[in-house]
Amino acid sequence: MQRYLIIIEQGKRNYSAYVPDLPGCVATGKTLEELKANMSAAIEMHLQGMLEDHEPIPVLQTLGDYRGSSMNGPGNNALAVRVLLRPTDNENPRRKDWLYH
Repeated sequence: MQRYLIIIEQGKRNYSAYVPDLPGCVATGKTLEELKANMSAAIEMHLQGMLEDHEPIPVLQTLGDYRGSSMNGPGNNALAVRVLLRPTDNENPRRKDWLYH
């Protein structure tokens, strides 16, 4: 199981997010809820494409942490995305599903 750090940025009219450990994996949404759904789909599509292209899934290298005393700041909005990938036809049938966060 892998947990990918997701960076969320708030714009004037929407939210955007990207995954530092998955270059090119980005999403936007008008609300945080829409962004979460779009980011989940983006990660799933990105990883599934890598598997289909026989590319290795990147090793996690990015860490995140929050510092400060404000309990009401934007850092208190956590996003956990769970993506279930199934092996492609070319994958070993003994390998079951992969679960990414």
